[in-house]
Amino acid sequence: MDRIPTPFIEEAKESIEAEKRCRVVIREVLGMTIEQRTLIDHLTHFRKEFGLPNKT
Repeated sequence: MDRIPTPFIEEAKESIEAEKRCRVVIREVLGMTIEQRTLIDHLTHFRKEFGLPNKT
């Protein structure tokens, strides 16, 4: 029996890869803050770039 091709399989793979990249970025930012190597200005840049809220 032949299967009908579906775009959802490829979309799911891309979503998983995007989520992995996002996790890596967040882990790096947290690592820099824990090691106190990141200035507040750098965190502000990340906040704006990733659309994070301004509240703490």
